[in-house]
Amino acid sequence: MNTPSQKETLRALWKAAFPKEELSDLISEQWKEMGWQGKDPSTYFRGGGFISLENLLYFARNFQKSFQDLLRKQEGDRAMWEYPFAVAGVNITFMLIQMLDLESGR
Repeated sequence: MNTPSQKETLRALWKAAFPKEELSDLISEQWKEMGWQGKDPSTYFRGGGFISLENLLYFARNFQKSFQDLLRKQEGDRAMWEYPFAVAGVNITFMLIQMLDLESGR
């Protein structure tokens, strides 16, 4: 089975999040619109691993309204810098991996 690369998955995540806006490059200030704190989201997957990126993409594709509501902060009045949506998704995946003891290999 041919699994998608991190780069392909990042592009797919962008397209799911912002279908009408083209991503200029994989390293871009545009990622901050999604709640990444820097311009290179690939640096955030050390803790949660590639599965955290896959989880964000799954959420974006399968729960589109909820994803868009959270992404665009449809409710509430937080500033952009206070709401690292994408990073929170990575952290949640990391916590679940630890809580379910999925990294042990048992």
